[in-house]
Amino acid sequence: MKKRIRLAGIIPMDGGYALMHRKDVKNKPLSEYYTFPGGGREGEETFEEGTKREIKEEFGIDVE
Repeated sequence: MKKRIRLAGIIPMDGGYALMHRKDVKNKPLSEYYTFPGGGREGEETFEEGTKREIKEEFGIDVE
């Protein structure tokens, strides 16, 4: 079984950091939690490309 590579970004914001709020999560020890924005790597994209894509998908912003 191929392991999924998770990518995540840390976004400074207003003296803190932007987090994703996950609710009603199935098949996890906690059904609600906060995490840095991210997701799985797709195809042959680099870690940087995947992290930028995930942040764009989840926050709608472009990052450098």
